Amino acid sequence: MKRLCFTLLVISLLAAVPFASAKTRYYDWETGTEAYMGYYGNVDTVNTGFSTEQARSGLQSLKIVEDPIGGTPQTYVCWVTDVESGDVITAKGWIWSNTQNAEDKPNGRFWMHYSSDTDINAYDGSISGQDESLVGTTNWMEFTQTITVDSGKVAVVVEARISSGAAPANVIYIDDLTVTVPEHCTIVFPDGTEGIDPGLAMVTVPDVVGMTEAAAVSAIESAGLTAFISYNFDETVPAGEVISQNPDALTEIEEGSQVTIVVSKGPAPVQAISEYGWENRGTDLGVYGSGYSENDFTTAYEGSRSLKVVRGTSNPNIYVAWITGLNDGEQVTATVMGKYAGAGSGLRLYAQQNSGTLNAEEYNGSIGGMQDYLATGDWGQMSYTWTAGDGYGGITVQIRVYGDEGDYGWVDALAISAPETATVHFPEEVTDPVCTAPAGDITGDCVIDQADLAAVTDNWLVTNWGPFDLAGYQSYGYDWRDTGYTIIGEYNGAVPANIEMLDAKSGRVLECRRGVNGFPQFYISRVAGYDGGLQGGDKILATVRMKSPMAEGLELVGFHVEGDTLGSYSYAGGKTYTGLVSTTEWAEYTFEFVYEDGTETDPRNGYVVAVEGTGKGVDGDVIGYVDEIIVSAPYRENGGMPAIELEFGADYPNNYDLNFGYAVAQVDVPLLESCNGNPQGDVNGDCYVTLADYAYLAVEGAWMKCFWDPITECPQ
Repeated sequence: MKRLCFTLLVISLLAAVPFASAKTRYYDWETGTEAYMGYYGNVDTVNTGFSTEQARSGLQSLKIVEDPIGGTPQTYVCWVTDVESGDVITAKGWIWSNTQNAEDKPNGRFWMHYSSDTDINAYDGSISGQDESLVGTTNWMEFTQTITVDSGKVAVVVEARISSGAAPANVIYIDDLTVTVPEHCTIVFPDGTEGIDPGLAMVTVPDVVGMTEAAAVSAIESAGLTAFISYNFDETVPAGEVISQNPDALTEIEEGSQVTIVVSKGPAPVQAISEYGWENRGTDLGVYGSGYSENDFTTAYEGSRSLKVVRGTSNPNIYVAWITGLNDGEQVTATVMGKYAGAGSGLRLYAQQNSGTLNAEEYNGSIGGMQDYLATGDWGQMSYTWTAGDGYGGITVQIRVYGDEGDYGWVDALAISAPETATVHFPEEVTDPVCTAPAGDITGDCVIDQADLAAVTDNWLVTNWGPFDLAGYQSYGYDWRDTGYTIIGEYNGAVPANIEMLDAKSGRVLECRRGVNGFPQFYISRVAGYDGGLQGGDKILATVRMKSPMAEGLELVGFHVEGDTLGSYSYAGGKTYTGLVSTTEWAEYTFEFVYEDGTETDPRNGYVVAVEGTGKGVDGDVIGYVDEIIVSAPYRENGGMPAIELEFGADYPNNYDLNFGYAVAQVDVPLLESCNGNPQGDVNGDCYVTLADYAYLAVEGAWMKCFWDPITECPQ
């Protein structure tokens, strides 16, 4: 009845419009989930919205609250697109405020401005010639605003504006809005519809729940409405009868509107559970996008194996199950345990539909939705249910990896619930043997036996101990000659400075002062590995020239870090204290650091060489000076670009404009005695083949045991 009240009003409004082909639409804030489409200014978004406090007709209106007081806050209540130059647009509605007359505040008006036709919040200019008067009394007052569209404009936004004085006089209410536009324009109200055509007749929706499908359609069409039918399983409603309807029975809607009914398909088919756990060394049924999977025996939710899924340059779809023989409306539920080790969004369950006759990789569109991201470092469950439809008899279940290139995770304990008439396909079993032998397998045949003992005997007392071998290495140095540079990072209140010193090699040094902690760390070089450039076992040689006014004020240290952005990384453990501490005179200190691969909980891709305070002095004291550093690290390339870079002092902490130092000839690099590759037979890794290696074979190496998995690969 509320909407019918406006029929005569709209007829009179149409008569006043200066164009013949026009349409009028009406909105009353009785429907929808959003009360406005956008806003500008000091709108109190918490308290602005649907309200039952005041309503001109029906039960609800739009309440607008200004907080804090200031400016001209406005809510967007209608959006008109597809406008053309010369179009006339009229907005008419009702305003109520808690003031006694129009001179008091708050009061309000309808106003219009231009926007883009793709974003209501993309402001495209004001509109001149509008009625600038205001209304505001404790009775509902009508306000009309009319504009003519300028050339080159594509969309118009209708605003409800509030102009307030001091609180509590900062509230108005809006109701019963009608907008008249040329027929070619498109109108959108806050409920996402074009509103009500007041000229259309209103009819009552019949009650069709419990009717047969044919009877329900007949009743709906007899009422002047159209029927849309969907189907679903139901344990209690017989097949062919209506389970539910929308809108509800006895609702008043426009003649010709659609009524959706859900018809029962009877009880759902019996579901069967199929399980898969990657214990058979299977991987996937296919991969779409950039990425891969591999059977992994390093971690598992249950059993000893899982599927490791890795992201490439894009988010991959890794197919883990294919369900065929499905009928429309039948459901498939996938449940799987997942674990994510990357820094990105995480893992997701997803599915695509297909014919069910070709293969798991066939794609006929996505289906349903997807599981929320699983981004935990611990095992967690992912589960989702999809419904077959559109005549497609197959569903392929996917694991998606979201994040950065190289991010990865694991899945395990996959369970598929599908109709017992369907067929579930999992990855095929892979029988390729895996060797898990320890270091004692010198000959690489996966058996610890006399052949390995012979290898030790043949290399008796052989050693590769000698000067550090720089073959395949790069060497760079840095000496603080650039006055704007100090360090690339610090910890525990380190205070660095680049100062002049006459007895330094370049005339300038790094001054290290103690801050708020007795053990400050000054990060003076970083060996950065990109795309796997650094590898476990890589040796890093560092020489630092330093001294201290108090003797033993600084110590050379090193530790692992993680992070790919220049100047941006975090501590990743594995700190090495060298025991090399400064003296009161300049001296060179050389040490061999060893890079160790990280783990899923401790990822690494870089190494930092630093000097650290030893606890001497008090806050503010100079605890040492560093004159020069030379760092040597392996040289590798990835795609024609260096995969390992050496970084030195930046203008820390103002920016990360890193300095890459200067190349140092290998003949000028101070060397240490080092193990340049373990000789064959060096089982215990001490760089010598001795009796200790014999003992390792007997005690640690599982003498006369075979380590092939499966064991059937072992020699008989």
